[in-house]
Amino acid sequence: MKRRRRKSSRWRIITLIVTLCILVGTLIQSHFSLNSYARSREEIEALITQTATRHGLSAPLVMALVWKESRFKPNAVGSAGEIGLMQVLDGAVSDWARINQRAKPTKRQLFTPETNLEIGCWYLAQAHKHWEGYASQDILELAEYNAGRTVVLREWAPEKPENIVDLDSITFPSTRKYIKQIFKRRDHYMQRMNSDRAAN
Repeated sequence: MKRRRRKSSRWRIITLIVTLCILVGTLIQSHFSLNSYARSREEIEALITQTATRHGLSAPLVMALVWKESRFKPNAVGSAGEIGLMQVLDGAVSDWARINQRAKPTKRQLFTPETNLEIGCWYLAQAHKHWEGYASQDILELAEYNAGRTVVLREWAPEKPENIVDLDSITFPSTRKYIKQIFKRRDHYMQRMNSDRAAN
């Protein structure tokens, strides 16, 4: 009886050790698979400039948006399931895939800076086009990126394109703060880019 108990105990310990090793291995693999997308800040900024330009967007604005959304962390995940540098949501990803007749990226693919920036810039460019010709285009497109088109149309869209939308009229405090912070950061990146050009 004692021998059987000892054998049984040994097998339990061995099974437990093997299970723990598998679990730790899986966690390590998962950690490195996400961090394999890590890039230097310079590489990410260069990608932002290329992707923003391709979509007809201001590079300093997109850079400021990425700073606000993820602090330039490709593996960032938001509380509502937002993913990556531009914190894209599943709805935006599905729209991008459908309209561009592309296969919908996997969640893992959305962590790659190239894919994330492509979809995020495409989505922002759609918002930019929605408000083309409006005096407050920059406010309205960022409000749409943050709160959604339906909310902007219902709450803040001006009756006429020439009407100015005052930032203080954005009734959602979080969206108002979001836009203000992005504008401030955009100005910082614009100054920096102008300084870099002047130095060269």
